[in-house]
Amino acid sequence: MATREALLALYGGNATQVDDIIGARADANAIGQQQGDVSLLLAGRTFSISVQTDIDNRRYRRDAVVMLTSDKERPYLVLAWD
Repeated sequence: MATREALLALYGGNATQVDDIIGARADANAIGQQQGDVSLLLAGRTFSISVQTDIDNRRYRRDAVVMLTSDKERPYLVLAWD
């Protein structure tokens, strides 16, 4: 889970959007605690992650596809990396 500072950087300093994301995260954690474990709610879900940055007039981009697991030793699997 990204820290508030990381989310602020990712969302251009939009504190309202970041606070909404953190609130949604807390809600999901509360539901997971009521049902036993939040990781069980997310297990099997797959996410696509894209990161792009410009450094010295060059653009860099990386993409990944990860699947969350309920395994505390291996909480996610990388399915694709580019």
